[in-house]
Order: sequence, then structure tokens, then C-alpha cells
Amino acid sequence: MTFTRLALVSAIALASAAHAQEGTYITAGIGHVDNEIFDDLKTSAGKSVRDSYTSELSVGHFLMDNLSAELSLVGESPFQSETRPDITQVRLGGFFFMGQDALKPYLTAGLGYEEFDVPNEKQADDEVYMMNFGLGLQYDFSQNVFGRTELRVDNMFDASFEHGVFMLELGYRLGQVSAPVAKPVVQKIVKPEPVVAPKPVVKPEPKPVPVVIKPKDSDNDGVIDELDNCADTFAGASVNEKGCAVFQGTLKGVNFESGSARLTSASRTILDNAAAELVKYPTLNVLVEAYTDSQGSARFNQSLSQKRAESVRSYLIGKGVDANNLKATGFGEAKPVASNDTAKGRAENRRVELSVIK
Repeated sequence: MTFTRLALVSAIALASAAHAQEGTYITAGIGHVDNEIFDDLKTSAGKSVRDSYTSELSVGHFLMDNLSAELSLVGESPFQSETRPDITQVRLGGFFFMGQDALKPYLTAGLGYEEFDVPNEKQADDEVYMMNFGLGLQYDFSQNVFGRTELRVDNMFDASFEHGVFMLELGYRLGQVSAPVAKPVVQKIVKPEPVVAPKPVVKPEPKPVPVVIKPKDSDNDGVIDELDNCADTFAGASVNEKGCAVFQGTLKGVNFESGSARLTSASRTILDNAAAELVKYPTLNVLVEAYTDSQGSARFNQSLSQKRAESVRSYLIGKGVDANNLKATGFGEAKPVASNDTAKGRAENRRVELSVIK
């Protein structure tokens, strides 16, 4: 029917427009609909209206770490027979996810519009606005792919009938583009050549030899104190041109999946390089610090940052770094390095840092 074609075209257009947006996803699924969940729905012959099978296509976007909005379009399923009622819907719903694990329950509620068409029963057809509510369970198979099972009630505003809906869906997260891998840069420090005093000329009265004083390098890292921003670097550390350990400070490019503590593939490559540097110093104690932006509640951000710090610590341990030398602390939205009023500033505040513990 024309309505179904229009709905599918709208969904494809929305998916194309949202393709590059982080936090956007699409789902597709099939459902079984009980058309007599609370009240009997009869044909003109007095028979109960049969159940229906539907297919569903949705586009969603996360408004917060655990809250998303979805536009859903419902049409006929391949399993639908000609004797079963056809259901066509457009719904706008909200989803609240409980927890950050791969397996997490959720609640859903929304509003919509439905066309209900019973074969050969014009008096049983209906076009009506509705509300829906339900609950479900989602499992993340990978960084991008997830699955859902959902139980929902579609309640018509005119109180004519209700649906009981069971859905199975498969989803895909858009905009998960891997960032270029930023490898730690080890700046080779060239130590100044020792100044050799000229040999004294033998004369009847020898002159004193001039004394050359070398610039002071208190921590012996090859960078003189005047240019050294990290004057207490431990002995033997690989340092940059500012005299700081190459693995100390913000690890640029270490990111997580939206609203979770799972590392992206690009982040793992960066941490592999950091781990390779850390294992060179088996007696060094390092603190893993994680921070978030100010979106969401402070309590949630504190919990999320702690999980992310522990995720980085676990990954470094898995790459050979001694667990006794690593500690993890989450600071939530504290200590921002940029404004939380812009997307760029929030991205800078969502960071992971390493610092040497004395």
C-alpha cells in the first residue's frame, strides 16, 4: 500500500542522513501481534480476529548515555497470510537502558498512529492514534551489532482494542568510524658534546686553563633544567623534547563506546604502544585517571569514569604490565580541560591520562 512505501522511503532517508552521527543506530525486526489482548475483537461473522505478523524498521539516536529516541515504521511481515489483519504503524518512542554491560534490560514508551485492516471486513478497519509501553532485553554482540527481544502493549486512544506485541530485532550502530592511530612519539635527545679544554701551551709562565660549566640536568634525562617541564623524571625513562616520559599525560585517541567502558579498536592500538613502553620499567608505579564531560548526572559520570579507568588498567595488564604497578581512579566530570558548552570541548574532557606515582 502507498502508506507502507512512504514509510519505508522515509526510514531510508533518515538512516542516510544519520549515517555519520555518533550515537545513531538502526534496527530491523519481525513481530507477532495478539489482536485480542484485553477485549474480544470479532468479525461480522462473530469470529475472533486472527493474530498478525509484522516487520519493523527503526532509526534511533542516543540523547544521553542511557536514553535514546526512536522513529519506528511497521508494515507487513513475510510470514503474513492474506487472511490475517494488516497492521501499519508510525511510532515515536523513548528507550531507557539500565546498566552498561553487554546484556542490559530496558523500558520503552511512546506515541504513534496505526492503520488496522481486516480482510473483507470494512467495519472492523480502523485508523487511530495510540500510545505504547513495554520492556525488553538488549545484548551487544560487538561494538556495532546488537540484538533485542521486546514485549509491548499498543493501546488505542479510542479504547476500541489493544495489541500485545512480541518483537525480535537486530540493530547496527552508525558513525563508528575509527580515528587515525596516534602513536607515542619518542624524541631522541642529543646530549651536548663534552667541551675539551685546550692543552696548555708550555711557556715559561703557563696561563690558567678556562673552565667550561655544563648546563645542569638534575634528573639526568638529557634535557637541561632550563628546558625541562618534568624535572623529576625517573632515571632511564624515554622522554620527549620537554623532558617528560612519553607515556605520561593525556592518551589522545583513547575512546570508548557511547555510554560504556568498552574500548574502541583504535584505542587498543594506542594502549598497545603505551604498554610496550611501560613494561620497560618494572618498578614504576602509574595511576590511570579517567574523566567524562558534564552531560548526565554527576553520580553516573563518576561511576562511568571509574569503570573506564579500570577498563584501561585491565587492558594494560593484559599486555604484560605488572598489575601491582597500576592503579585506576575515575574523576567523573571534575577537572575539565575545556568548556563543556561545545561538542569539541566535551570531547577534550572525555579523556584518559597516565601519571607516575612517586
